[in-house]
Amino acid sequence: MDPLTHLGMGALIAHSVPARTALSQPARFWRFSAIVAAAEIADIDFIFEPLGLANNYWFYHRGPTHTFLCSAILSCLLAWRLKRTTKENFLQVWPVVFASTASHVVCDWLTSYGTPLFAPLLIKNYSLDLVSDISLGPLTILITFVLLLIQNPVKKKTLAVSAWLGIFILLSFTAILRRQSLALSGANAIAALPDRWNPTKFFTVSPSTDNKKIQVDEI
Repeated sequence: MDPLTHLGMGALIAHSVPARTALSQPARFWRFSAIVAAAEIADIDFIFEPLGLANNYWFYHRGPTHTFLCSAILSCLLAWRLKRTTKENFLQVWPVVFASTASHVVCDWLTSYGTPLFAPLLIKNYSLDLVSDISLGPLTILITFVLLLIQNPVKKKTLAVSAWLGIFILLSFTAILRRQSLALSGANAIAALPDRWNPTKFFTVSPSTDNKKIQVDEI
């Protein structure tokens, strides 16, 4: 997914799970910033491309940093640093930070590009083909959530629940559209890939009649 959607998910998680203990204004700021940053930290693997290392499995984009194992490790480091800054209990803040880092992995799992969820245990990419690399649907919901939150900060919990519900409904609707696209394309269809700009449009992929080419149809 795009960086804005990842950051928006981090903001949604941060507001969905407030601190259990009273924090000072600076501590609340650092807590929020760390949780939002955690949602994008998996893309740290971008630094390997200018170094010429992206052709190696351990350094290419959506590689090992985009796994649940790496999310757990990175979240431990971030939560430990956050604990030292905000004095919040590690066992209270770590689950929230882990949810944010893992949200990056889950969001990329929703895309047509996929991600190696369980590497290095299983070297395999998993993909749900529900959104493209630019996820306009979820991004619109998250931007709306942030804008409404700025105007109505006291309704934080209601807005967060509404945003989660909106994303769930949108993805469920998209899954139905994808399934219908595959059904309309017949038994030979091997995939239905989402359009980048129109979340309601899918392109189905199927082999040609001579099985020597790939045929792409717009549904």
